[in-house]
Amino acid sequence: EDSRTIQVDHQDGRSEYISRGLNEGEIREWAEFCASVFSYKANPPPPSYFERHYYNDPRREATLIRVIIHEGEIVSSCRIFLRTISLGAQSSAIEAGGIGEVCTSPRHRKRGLSKFLLHDALNILKRIKIPVSLLHAAPIFFPVYERGGGYASIVSSWSLLTLDARKLYNYEFTIGTALMEANSFKANFRLANFPLDAKRLQALHQKYSEHRFVGCIVRSTEYWNEYLSKELDGRIHVMTKSIDDQDALAWMSLRRRVDRLQLVEFGYDTSILNDNSKKNVLWQLFAHCCSSCYNKDENEASLGQIKLHLPTFVFNDLKETTKNSIIISSEVASDLGWMYASLQEDSIDMVKITEKMPHLIWPSDSF
Repeated sequence: EDSRTIQVDHQDGRSEYISRGLNEGEIREWAEFCASVFSYKANPPPPSYFERHYYNDPRREATLIRVIIHEGEIVSSCRIFLRTISLGAQSSAIEAGGIGEVCTSPRHRKRGLSKFLLHDALNILKRIKIPVSLLHAAPIFFPVYERGGGYASIVSSWSLLTLDARKLYNYEFTIGTALMEANSFKANFRLANFPLDAKRLQALHQKYSEHRFVGCIVRSTEYWNEYLSKELDGRIHVMTKSIDDQDALAWMSLRRRVDRLQLVEFGYDTSILNDNSKKNVLWQLFAHCCSSCYNKDENEASLGQIKLHLPTFVFNDLKETTKNSIIISSEVASDLGWMYASLQEDSIDMVKITEKMPHLIWPSDSF
């Protein structure tokens, strides 16, 4: 039986709750609950954000949204995301259960409800033979997940660059174009077109990311078409060799934060772009995407500098041969938030694997 009644003693007395999986018809109610709990954020997500996250997921299951009900209302939530993650080598991947959208109504906190739902979610994952669970958390919550679920955090190497905006845009319109033309490229840009681009991007992502990084989400064409295309709607920029040759050479998506841009999605065709042309393509695409993130009134003169948060391995590609001083400064800004827990006796130790191979989950795949 999915439904379970629990009694909780607290400073105000005793309360009775019901723990169960969500029904498909309750998605809107659940989304409104999550939005209300996260309303304190500077840019709070609306209910449509949580609905979209659910309905766009090709592996969604309503019953894997675990909730606690009190007097007919949802007061706590914990969602299980079914994913396949890479182990950093060709044809090497495992099933995993992501944990996200964990929240409890302020009136019902400090009663162990989130802890109860986390244990409930982990028991479900163990029962269906999922070997590993993962989640992203702020460092302040690490002890909660370490004690409550046996999770351990790992480091994803990221860097924060300060770029000269004027030189970056100048690169796009002059230097980069000249270099591309010298290498028989015309540097054509367009937005990704789904489903037409799905198979091409899937194959390139597999080689560029899935075969190189531990933890990387393994993407099916269905995932590209149903999830990423909608989560990043109108924000995946593609570079092609020319206006006549529309096959993607590289693609990128940036997210605008309060004080910076974040690289949320990226890759390129490693079989075509050699070391000499690689830097030209990256700077050309970065310049194009950066300019698309600002409106007409925010030109390079008013911006002056652009902060860019990106995986360190991409930064290494940029800095290997650059001589035009687009990069003013750089600093380490790694992500410590991803945590893993082994769920089966013979499960792979993800923490040990990341000691030998780099870890990366693109923000476009976050949950």
